[in-house]
Amino acid sequence: METSKISIITIKIELMKKTIVVSLLSFILFVFNICFVKAFEDNTAPTITAFSITPSEINTSNGDQSIVITISVSDDGVGICQNSPSDSSCSSDYNANRSYISVKLEPLIGTQYVEAYSPSYVVDFTRISGDDHNGVYRATKTIPYGSKSGIWGLASVWVQDKLGNQKQWNNNNGNDISSIPNATGLTIANTAESSSVKIEKEWTFSSSMASVTFPVNTTVTKKEGGSFAFYKMVNQDFSLNSLTSSGLSTGSDVVGRLKIGIPGLGLSFDKPVTIKINVDSKYNGQTLNIQALGESDSAWANETTCTVSSGQCSFTVNHATYFVASVKTTSSTSGNVQVTTDTSTLTYSISKQAKTRISYTFTNLSLTNKKYVTMRLGGRKVKVVGLRRSGTSSIVTVELKYAKWGRGNYNLAMSYKNKTKTAYKDKKGRTKYRKGWERGNVSQNDILSIN
Repeated sequence: METSKISIITIKIELMKKTIVVSLLSFILFVFNICFVKAFEDNTAPTITAFSITPSEINTSNGDQSIVITISVSDDGVGICQNSPSDSSCSSDYNANRSYISVKLEPLIGTQYVEAYSPSYVVDFTRISGDDHNGVYRATKTIPYGSKSGIWGLASVWVQDKLGNQKQWNNNNGNDISSIPNATGLTIANTAESSSVKIEKEWTFSSSMASVTFPVNTTVTKKEGGSFAFYKMVNQDFSLNSLTSSGLSTGSDVVGRLKIGIPGLGLSFDKPVTIKINVDSKYNGQTLNIQALGESDSAWANETTCTVSSGQCSFTVNHATYFVASVKTTSSTSGNVQVTTDTSTLTYSISKQAKTRISYTFTNLSLTNKKYVTMRLGGRKVKVVGLRRSGTSSIVTVELKYAKWGRGNYNLAMSYKNKTKTAYKDKKGRTKYRKGWERGNVSQNDILSIN
């Protein structure tokens, strides 16, 4: 009897042991399954919540300079390792080797670069607060003595979690550097001065006024010699009223302005630099005159010309200074009628697409209907497409198809007729009006030139 009771107790104990083991295994499998599913479902890249580089200015003339990069990264999934041997939670995890932060800086005009990069075998970034899922990371990097002067900017920023989910910001993949959230110090200025600066890669310096493109290996020097700080280079508008008007083309309107260079200095380039000044697209196909005024010049001088295409006046120069683009305004009289035009010059073309619209203003002449206006240029009839009056003046717009029109000057001949009403008295002394026509002609020599 006693033996039987002992056997029953033994069986119950064994069953309890098995139940505990099964429950424990089930719990482990449950936890593992949750972790596995969570890891399996994480396909979202980390995000940057703040970014900064300090200081904003350095000078590598006399020695190395240090910059501090601080980046805040958030990841709701598996997280980002600290990438430091002291982070034991990551150093033993194979997936941790996939996790990293990378920040690359380079000068706008050079091929040099500095990169803060932290995979498991290099430790630039250290987490200074937070955890794998919401941390602040900091790196201190050296920009060496003698580094490229001028503006340095971010080339790329890259964050990646333990599973390899990544997001990159650069100016080539649609995620522009400027779109990094809460970012400050995206550029730093190396204020080092030198007697010459070589632009080692093609560089386009743009503003709302114009773009200035320097070819590869262009050397910039100061005309009078001596050192200068390239980071002060500007591309900007200016006021004509603040400068002399001596030498500006007479009978012309300034339609584009640009100042490039360093204020107070005359810089020169050993390769032709392309400038594209933005002007009104109504000047497409026209040739504009380019004039320049040096820092120490007392009068504007003719520099070159440009032909406008897609609203841009493009030309090349070998020095930095003030530039203006001017369009000639032709003005003449025929009797008491004065004729002006918004387009006095076109560029010779053999293209069938060579077509433009030109407006002519006839001061002291009132025209009533465009269908009674006939216009010829160089003896060729052109299509009148518009007529409007402004006070005592009339503005006639023509459409000109000038493919294969020869180079040279063209005269204008315009004939018109206006409906009139002439008052008269009938037999009973009543005032009545008789309909009639007023006819006339206006001519002007050399109102258009094709170059």
